[in-house]
Amino acid sequence: MKNIILISLIFLSAKRCFSQAESDENLFFNGNTYNVCTIKIDNNALNNFDILSNNTIEHNSLMKSIDNDFSFFAMNACINDSTCSPVGYFIKDYIQINPVNLNNGIGNFYLKPNGAFIVTDNEVAICESSTINQYNKVRLGVQSGPMLLVDKVINAQFNQNSVNKYIRCGVGIYENSKGDKFIVFVLSKTPITFYEFANLFLQKYNCSNALCLESSNCVINLPDISDGSEFNGKYVCNYIIFKPN
Repeated sequence: MKNIILISLIFLSAKRCFSQAESDENLFFNGNTYNVCTIKIDNNALNNFDILSNNTIEHNSLMKSIDNDFSFFAMNACINDSTCSPVGYFIKDYIQINPVNLNNGIGNFYLKPNGAFIVTDNEVAICESSTINQYNKVRLGVQSGPMLLVDKVINAQFNQNSVNKYIRCGVGIYENSKGDKFIVFVLSKTPITFYEFANLFLQKYNCSNALCLESSNCVINLPDISDGSEFNGKYVCNYIIFKPN
């Protein structure tokens, strides 16, 4: 595993909305600032998710090959080993590349419970690793960790007074009062603890489940805001991609 202020009310958030998603490059919450991309989930949105494996060190060239205007979402998909292979469960286009990893070990991936981000033919889900095999017709799936929230409860292994702070990226799922379902991807712009990260998903978004995708070597491409420079000097092995209509 790569292990790696209080702002006044005049703080301005750069926020953009377009079909299916909303991007915010300066969300302020409890003294920390975050990049956020929120996507409304429906059958059409499910088809716009993908996983991109990075086999080149030409980061901007890779992303420009998707969309020269960077009008798409991208974030770290999972924790990888020293050979750039996913440590855990990995499915792309219905093909299982790696099985579920329920082993114990050292590093954030093994901080239990860990979990997975899954896209099936009819839903997007975040689940604990022990329940991954309950999902059928999985088109995309990545296992990472740790889980930040499980059924609106913060991971019991997190310490509210921890000094273990890194730039972190993760994903959560929530519903609004109308029953509409959303998935929210978040990257911290300042080093934060796991507890702070989990609390953001719980208090700000009222997520039921949330998962940390990676710590330290995190990147995000915000549709119609980012210019690709975020990828300079960083090598990410696998990305979750969303291309809005």
